[in-house]
Amino acid sequence: MAYHIYDTEALVLDERPSGEANKIFYLLTPDLGLVVAKAQGIRLLKSKLRFQIAKFSRVRASLVRGKEVWRLIGVERTEEMETLVAETNKRELVAKIFSLLTHYIHGEGEQRALFVDLNSALVFLGGVNSEDSRSLYGWELAVALRTLHFLGYVKGEPKLLPIIVFKDWNTAVLSLALSCEGEIIKAVDSAGHASHF
Repeated sequence: MAYHIYDTEALVLDERPSGEANKIFYLLTPDLGLVVAKAQGIRLLKSKLRFQIAKFSRVRASLVRGKEVWRLIGVERTEEMETLVAETNKRELVAKIFSLLTHYIHGEGEQRALFVDLNSALVFLGGVNSEDSRSLYGWELAVALRTLHFLGYVKGEPKLLPIIVFKDWNTAVLSLALSCEGEIIKAVDSAGHASHF
C-alpha cells in the first residue's frame, strides 16, 4: 500500500525520547499546523536522521500519516536557526515562544499566517543585539501577543492593534510593545486563563 508523503517546512518546537531508540518531535508546519511526529530509531548511531534534526531548528521534513501518529521519514536541516540559538539570551526567548506554541495550538490545521510571521520574527531577532535586554524583552512581548492573536486568544484591542497589525518587524514595534507592557501581560494572562494554562 502506497503512503502519501507530505514534504513541508517545519520549526522544531520540542523533542522527547520515546522508547529506547525513538524520538517524538513537535513540529509547527504552515499547512498542517502542529504535527506530533515519531522518528523510528533516530537515537541509534546508524540513523541518517540523527544529526539532521534538533530542538529549535528549522527543517524540511518528509512525513507519513500513521494510524496513531505521524512518522518522520526524512529531514533536511536548514541553517537559519543555528546562529540564532547559539546565543544563550536568544535561545531562551525561542524556548519560551516555542513552549507557548506547543501549549496553545490544539490539533492540526493550517497555520500559514502564524508560520510566516514567526519566521519573520525569528529572522529579525537574529539582528537584535543579544546584550540589549530591553529590545529582547520587547520582542518577546510582541511575539507572544501576535502568536496568541493568530491563534484566536487575543482580540484586536485598539491600543494593541499597532503591535498586532504591521507590515514588517522593526525596532519601532519593540519600543511600542515595551510601552504597552502592562496591557500585553494582561492580554496574555487572560489567554492563559481561557486555556487553563
